Amino acid sequence: IAKVVVHVASERELQQTGSPHSEVSIFLQYVDVDSAKRALELFDGRWFAGRQVNAQLYDPDAYRVLTSADTMVYMP
Repeated sequence: IAKVVVHVASERELQQTGSPHSEVSIFLQYVDVDSAKRALELFDGRWFAGRQVNAQLYDPDAYRVLTSADTMVYMP
């Protein structure tokens, strides 16, 4: 893993989605495509803390927009 970014949804984002739960997205940047694909196979559909993990490859341009928000927590 090259980088981990945790995004905690703001109150405004929660209102837009209508979700009663706090929404957390965790982005993992891998050093190569094969590692990312293996992680996708490993994590997608698993359960963590009573919630099912939805793992997916993410569009890099959408990621750049999202990570510019002030709700990001960077974990080097």
